[in-house]
Parts: sequence; structure tokens; C-alpha cells
Amino acid sequence: GKFYCIDSVCYHAGGPLTLGDIEDVDGQACVRCPWHNYIVTIKTGEKLYQSLDKREDGKMVPGAWKSVGVRQRMHEVFERDGKVFVTLASQGDIESDRYATNAVCGARIHSGGLGSLRNARAPRFQPGRRFADNSMVGGDGRMP
Repeated sequence: GKFYCIDSVCYHAGGPLTLGDIEDVDGQACVRCPWHNYIVTIKTGEKLYQSLDKREDGKMVPGAWKSVGVRQRMHEVFERDGKVFVTLASQGDIESDRYATNAVCGARIHSGGLGSLRNARAPRFQPGRRFADNSMVGGDGRMP
């Protein structure tokens, strides 16, 4: 098989892609962000969406899958002597970069969860204010 490496924090709002489902979308392996259902290819980092087509009777029906371009940073993966290695990519600006070094997102990924439901109604993030469990707060300081 082939290995791919993608930033673990979603470009859109800092969601934990590590908890997302891997799905086949129009013949491409993709991860679905568990927060907002954004679909990202694991081969290229492109965000995909399904267009809508208008039939003659005016009804809107699902159309083709399309890309809005690369949104998630990809990293080089190679295998040597039965071991897998990753070379981190850093060239260019990719949307997921804004969350890649965010402490709140990192803590959430490190803890391995989405957080508890008791924080679902927590107030919006304010600089200097700490929550007992930041795992439901995105890198942008908002709840999903």
C-alpha cells in the first residue's frame, strides 16, 4: 500500500481530523472532519464538495464532486528498511498552517478526543481565560 501524511488539525476550524472517518469519495480516499463534515483528500490535501445541478423541472440534484484546491498541508512519506518516515513540508502557505502550531488544537489532538459534552455550552474563548477542558474549542477560539 501507499502511505500519506496530512496535518492532523483541520484547516477550516481546527477540528481533529484524527477522529474523522476515511471514506471513498468519487474514487479518492478522503478524511471527513468530524466537526463540520468537510472532506479532504488524503493524497493531495484538496477540499472536495459535491455540486448541485438543476434539472429541467427545476429540482436541484447532487452533481459532480469538485475541488476548491489544496487546503490541508501534506507531508512526504517514504519507507526504508521496513520503517516509515515522514519529512515535514513547510514551503508555501497552506490554510491548515494557521492551526498547525496552535496550542489549543495541539492539546486536543494530544488528548485524543473531542472533549466532554459539559463544555458544549461554554462561553466563547477569551484571551487569558482558561477552560477546564479546551478540547471542544477550535483554534479560532469558537465551539464547533
